[in-house]
Amino acid sequence: MRKKRILGQETEYGMIIKQLPRDLEMLEIAKRLYYRFIPLCLRGEAAAREMSWKTDYFLANGGRFYYDAGDHPEYATPECLSARQLVCCSEAGDRLLEELQAEANEKLAAFGLPSRIYLYRNNHDGKRHTYGCHENYAVKPEIFDSLAAYGSNAAKDFFLAYLMSSVIYTGAGNVIYDPKSEELKFALSQRARFVRYEVANSGPPFLPMINGNNESHAGEDLRRLHVMGRDTNMANAALYLKFGTARIILDMIEDGCFNRNLALKNAIQSYRQFSFDPSLKFRAELKNGKKYTALEIQKILLEEALSHVSGCGGGEEDKDIVEKWGIVLDGLSRLKEKPRLLLGDVDWVTKKFILDEELNKITRRPLDRGLAFSSFKGRTRNSLNDFLNFARTVNIQYHDLRRERGLYYRFRDFATRIVSPCEIKKAITEPPKGARAELRGFLVNAFNRPEMASKYHVAYCWHFMQWYYESSNKCIDLSDPYANRFKPGVEKLLPKDIKVPKKFRTKK
Repeated sequence: MRKKRILGQETEYGMIIKQLPRDLEMLEIAKRLYYRFIPLCLRGEAAAREMSWKTDYFLANGGRFYYDAGDHPEYATPECLSARQLVCCSEAGDRLLEELQAEANEKLAAFGLPSRIYLYRNNHDGKRHTYGCHENYAVKPEIFDSLAAYGSNAAKDFFLAYLMSSVIYTGAGNVIYDPKSEELKFALSQRARFVRYEVANSGPPFLPMINGNNESHAGEDLRRLHVMGRDTNMANAALYLKFGTARIILDMIEDGCFNRNLALKNAIQSYRQFSFDPSLKFRAELKNGKKYTALEIQKILLEEALSHVSGCGGGEEDKDIVEKWGIVLDGLSRLKEKPRLLLGDVDWVTKKFILDEELNKITRRPLDRGLAFSSFKGRTRNSLNDFLNFARTVNIQYHDLRRERGLYYRFRDFATRIVSPCEIKKAITEPPKGARAELRGFLVNAFNRPEMASKYHVAYCWHFMQWYYESSNKCIDLSDPYANRFKPGVEKLLPKDIKVPKKFRTKK
């Protein structure tokens, strides 16, 4: 029987500091205050005074909060064993960051500083800088070697065809204005135009779809497949499909049950062209000369996934994923007649609906293939200039983490519910069941008790934990991502103040 695949996500959040001090020194002070307030909120005042210099924290839910390159706050989910668990943990990260943002701004105000910090779950800053959502999948070493290879092979070609065409439900939506041509375009993806390579070891600005680095954090038996080129989603249904469909596709590849003829001739170019076609009519050429739209490719994949899930006795989540996958593809097929069908479930559809509703008041045409401002004059031209400002605002405000301000949250009532608010609240402080995140969460809670935090210095990584006290230096091995019980003898490595609950002890 196949083990459940370990899943994880890293989300880099856009950060805007409003009412910036003109004095750069003051700006740096504001940033440093923010860096101090976040750990203060995370650990409590007593611990924060001791550890305020840190910008990297493992959390009680087994996840991680830190600052990535470019000073982006980043939240990594704990190890999850299902797409549903991942959606829950991802949403928990948003709610944690929303709370921390509010507390940080309260403290900035208390210090008499005018600056305010706002966080956005998006993928670019409106200029040429991109940041994003990184997907992690545990795979066998031989599968990693195939999918992260620099050359072409059948498994990699099939996986790329899936990834590139999935933009029709994973895209977050993007508004792009070219001042030279005076043309406003809508794209399905914020990330697609930044993706330069199929596989590479680099990050932005030379972004690959798949990162070729081998950093498994899980011993020799597993590899971490690191997908970098898809968008960050606000919609839980889109996030659920993103990870759920990828997991099924990877199962098919591992079993050798995949379509070897489904290979894009130019995967990167196809990704961009799929993205710049909200009509979903662009046909990409395959290596065998056939041409398909992204929707047609996804329907082929769905049909094969249905066959695989039914033939291999897929679990309840697999069946739910293929059912929802089919519903979304059907909705995309009927988008022109029923534009409200996928509101709240597919981000680019939801964002485009907001823009089209406003644009319809001016020109009575949707933002499909590009709106050339130069073809309009007089009052309409002035109205379009106002619309451009509106579109730019929507492009940012849709992704605002604050539920009372983010435009996406106005459509939550239309959305398919994947997890409940109670489950999300619980996931902020409790790790998901079934993997090593349970052990990490226990250790974080145990060592973060006030009497422990003031006494012991601790260091965490995904696959181990170390604690220091005077001359003592002990390391707890967490290299098995599936282990939710400590290895024999671990209790002897922990301080006497910490008692390991029975549920985390190895069964005799």
